[in-house]
Amino acid sequence: MTKTYTLAIGSDMLLATVVDGADINAAVAVYCAEANCDPIEFEVETGCTLTDDEPETGEIVWHSGNSGWIFDDFGETRKFAIRA
Repeated sequence: MTKTYTLAIGSDMLLATVVDGADINAAVAVYCAEANCDPIEFEVETGCTLTDDEPETGEIVWHSGNSGWIFDDFGETRKFAIRA
């Protein structure tokens, strides 16, 4: 079974990525504490699959780059978060 992820996106930045079902609010709080910034409003995208291959179908929810790199639960970077 393919693992899916939840992304928090705010101010045109990827704030956090967690496995679906994990506490995304806590992950964003950690991000804000580490970045020494006030809490940021964000949108939540769930059910995303992480991959390095550009998808032929499905919606690209996030593409890694200067506004945020996607990390899976093993700490490995991924290029795309997609929703089928």
